[in-house]
Amino acid sequence: MRVLISVDMEGLPDIFYTGMEGGASDPGYAEGRKTMTLLSSALAEGYHSAGIEDIVIADAHGNMVNLVYSSLPDFVKVVKGGIRQLDMIHGIDRSVDALAMLGFHAAAGTARSSFDHTYDGSTFHRILVNGEPASEFHLCTLVAGEYGVPVILVAGDDKLRAEVERIAPWATYAQLKESSGYWSSTYDSLSDIQSALRAAAKLSIASLAGKGRKRARALVARPPIEFVFEMKRSVYADVGELVPGMKRGDGYTLMYRAGSAAEGYRVMQLLSYSSIGTEKSLTE
Repeated sequence: MRVLISVDMEGLPDIFYTGMEGGASDPGYAEGRKTMTLLSSALAEGYHSAGIEDIVIADAHGNMVNLVYSSLPDFVKVVKGGIRQLDMIHGIDRSVDALAMLGFHAAAGTARSSFDHTYDGSTFHRILVNGEPASEFHLCTLVAGEYGVPVILVAGDDKLRAEVERIAPWATYAQLKESSGYWSSTYDSLSDIQSALRAAAKLSIASLAGKGRKRARALVARPPIEFVFEMKRSVYADVGELVPGMKRGDGYTLMYRAGSAAEGYRVMQLLSYSSIGTEKSLTE
């Protein structure tokens, strides 16, 4: 059995301000990398002790070079670096039996949520799928579903829990912190959280053989799937409107009808990369 673990950073404990998770030049980034690696290892250990031998960890935050490779368990495979296809869940295919998400967070616009955003907070104000505000959890769940892969575990802040329980009620939810604002949260000791993740991993495996609503299943949206991208700047929408099939709403809004969740996800990636390039072209 193969389990893919996608690891973001903002939903982790001890990540509470931009300097913890932004990048190498930020003062707390080294500590953030350490926390991310320790908790990724704990979750992988839980799956390994449950008899899962094929475990892949995908670094899914920012530039995706955050995990400390030398500190990860010997029994895991590691995906690092970008730019890559379906980046947060790169490696997803029909050889994967289950997807786990660690360090995930609530969608853009969620009140009193730690680092609320969707995919790229500098590019997108909000992303909607079939009229519903979407989180990275929701987007990844739909893409994984197209490959027949169920989400069995999500670990993040308390504000994401309700969405997970509504969309994937079979998934084990491990709460890592209680968010009280964009830059503030409360969490248990590191050792307690590590133990909780190991236990959650073992519990989540049971959902693959569960019954009724507790049985893990791939979540698939019927095409066409309507994506709405509300951009942070109108110039990003100007550039995004060049994508074939893209329609323009107001100054900030782009609309795309996708034949699959994976197609919509790739368009989202392209909009993010093009917006970053646009910003650089305006300042250089």
